[in-house]
Amino acid sequence: MRSLVPLAAAVGAAHAVSLSDICNDAYIKAALPADGTFQGISMIPSSVSTTIHSNVSISSSNFYPAATISYCDVTFNYTHIGRNDRVALTYWLPAPADFKNRFLTTGGEAYEINEGSGTSGSLPGGLMYGAVAGLTDGGFNGQSFDDV
Repeated sequence: MRSLVPLAAAVGAAHAVSLSDICNDAYIKAALPADGTFQGISMIPSSVSTTIHSNVSISSSNFYPAATISYCDVTFNYTHIGRNDRVALTYWLPAPADFKNRFLTTGGEAYEINEGSGTSGSLPGGLMYGAVAGLTDGGFNGQSFDDV
C-alpha cells in the first residue's frame, strides 16, 4: 500500500483543482511511482481505472457517522518483478479541497484481507476525515484466505 504516497502527494499538491481534474486515467497514470521507486515491484499503468462518484449517501456504522461524500474511485495493479503475479489496489480520493494530507489503509478481520470495496465497507470512513482511503486484494484476486 506504500505505493500511494506519490499519488496522495499529487492530490495534496492539487489545491486549485477540482475532483474532475484529478479523477481521470491520464492524471493517475502520471502520478504512479516509476519503476524502481519501490524495490521489486512494477506498476501496471494499463490497469488504471478512475470513476467519479458525487453526493453518495453513506449510512452510519460502528466506525463512522452517516455522511454524503464525493470521491474518485481509483483502481490499478502492480506486479512483483519475476513472479508474474498481479496485485490489485483500490483508492478513494477525496476532492482536493477536502484532502487533509491523511491516508487510511483499511483491513479485514479473521481470514478476510479487507472489509470490502463498496460504500458499506471501510473506505468511506477515510473520506469523511479528509483522507485517501485504500485497500488491496493482496494478490488473491478478491478471494479470502478460506478460498485459496
